[in-house]
Amino acid sequence: MGVRAKFNTADVLRSMGDQAKMAEQIIIGNLQYVGEFSIKTAREDHEKNYTDRTGNLRASIGYVIAKDGKLIQTGGFDPASATNRTD
Repeated sequence: MGVRAKFNTADVLRSMGDQAKMAEQIIIGNLQYVGEFSIKTAREDHEKNYTDRTGNLRASIGYVIAKDGKLIQTGGFDPASATNRTD
């Protein structure tokens, strides 16, 4: 009486693919969290450490998440907050 597997190679590969997709989603979520936290921190520092006369510095704060050259997620980059002032 031998031991017999109740799965085949296709089942193993499918499971590994599912695990890889789940890990990728977790990584993307973590990168998004870090990006949003960085935006928040940079904008809060703006009020303490530098003068953004035109709003261009504030508008340029953001992040991009890409995989294999394809855009997955962006955040920040608010050009509407910039003005054309030249104090």
